[in-house]
Amino acid sequence: KQWYQRRVRVLCSRIYKWMARKESKYVEITPDMKTSLNANALEFEKLAYDLLNEANEGYPVNSVELLLTHQHYNWCDKTLLQVADYSSSDLFLSHDAVQDFLTREWKGLLDDDVQTF
Repeated sequence: KQWYQRRVRVLCSRIYKWMARKESKYVEITPDMKTSLNANALEFEKLAYDLLNEANEGYPVNSVELLLTHQHYNWCDKTLLQVADYSSSDLFLSHDAVQDFLTREWKGLLDDDVQTF
């Protein structure tokens, strides 16, 4: 359940950021709404960061790797890492576990079948 909550929080952060930037002919985004949406996006990003802390401390390294690289059918086969990158979740992407994972990928220490971006 915690893995699912972590994924949902990053996705919620992405949705709030998108909504804050988006204004359509159907919805007028006021400055107050934009501020509120950005605050909610930041809150979800912090929650995702905190849960990544828990996963990094309480589970083996490969658990974090699976969390970051599992392709989700409901997200058009995107990974959590791809969603975090697309939504510019800088706090989440700066987490030590994410940076360690990216370093291992850059050095070629991951399996060839691991998809990141």
